[in-house]
Amino acid sequence: MINASKEFRQVIHERTDFKESARITFKDGRILDLQDNDFTVSGNTVSDSAGSSSFPLGVAVGRVIQLQIFNDNDRLSSYDFYGAVIDLRLSLELSNGPEILNFGTYTVIEPETYGETVTIQAMDNMYKADKDYSTSLNFPVSLKTAVLDSAQTCGVTLLTTTFKNDDFMIRQAPEGITHRTFLAMA
Repeated sequence: MINASKEFRQVIHERTDFKESARITFKDGRILDLQDNDFTVSGNTVSDSAGSSSFPLGVAVGRVIQLQIFNDNDRLSSYDFYGAVIDLRLSLELSNGPEILNFGTYTVIEPETYGETVTIQAMDNMYKADKDYSTSLNFPVSLKTAVLDSAQTCGVTLLTTTFKNDDFMIRQAPEGITHRTFLAMA
């Protein structure tokens, strides 16, 4: 959930004059700051993904973004976007000045496409959980212990470490599933 002021939440129903910006940190340490005029008018999307073609109950949802960036004069050709980390922001001018919302941190996990624009697809850290479930825990363990271990194993940060039924005891380690599936089931 993205925290926004009451005024922001009220005016978004009437206005669409948002300004997007992004800070891209590349694997080689270079940083590229993008402002609203660096993005194309269309082709920029944010969507939620459950990591499957269906949307069953109890899913571990990840957010996917697609950005199209102007590449006039081939100015972006020296950048390798694969593996880059994108901090996406959204701002809106309000009565007391602009309110800037952090819209998430994403990693480019698919190769970019070049041309007059560069198209980038990136996902939040939930993609890290799309690997076979593994653990060094000795079962039985509490659901909380197993969830914390799974998140740490994958490098996924949890928004909370307590949840309903977190004291439920798991008798044996899950087999034949991914960490993402395990987190969704939990």
